[in-house]
Amino acid sequence: MKRIIFLLFFCFIASTCYADWYIVNQDGQVIAKCQYEPDAEDLETRKEKAVFSKEDFNLGEVDYRNNKLSKHVKTAKELASEQAQVEKNAEEKLIQDEIRTQAIKALKDKGVELKHIDK
Repeated sequence: MKRIIFLLFFCFIASTCYADWYIVNQDGQVIAKCQYEPDAEDLETRKEKAVFSKEDFNLGEVDYRNNKLSKHVKTAKELASEQAQVEKNAEEKLIQDEIRTQAIKALKDKGVELKHIDK
C-alpha cells in the first residue's frame, strides 16, 4: 500500500515537470518555450518576458493577450487566407498537369518515344 501511495505521489510530482515557460517578445508574440525558468536578466536585455503555464501549447498555436496564454483561435481573415491558398494550390496543380499533358503530346507529335511516361 505504501508503494502505491509513493507511486501516485511520484506521478503527481512528475506531472508538473511537463509545465512550460513561454517567452513573449515586446510585441506580445510568443516566440519560444522551454521547460525551465529562463534567466530574467537575459530576457530583459531583449525586452522579453517569461510566462509560466501548466497547459501545454504548440508554439505556433498560442496567443498572449491580457497577460494570459491561450490557444489561438483563427480569425475570419486567417481562415479566408488559408482557403485562398488552398484554391491557389489547386489552380497551380491544374496548370502543371496541363503543361505536362501538352508537353507529352508535343513530344509524341514530334515522334519522340516516351518509354517511362504513362500518358
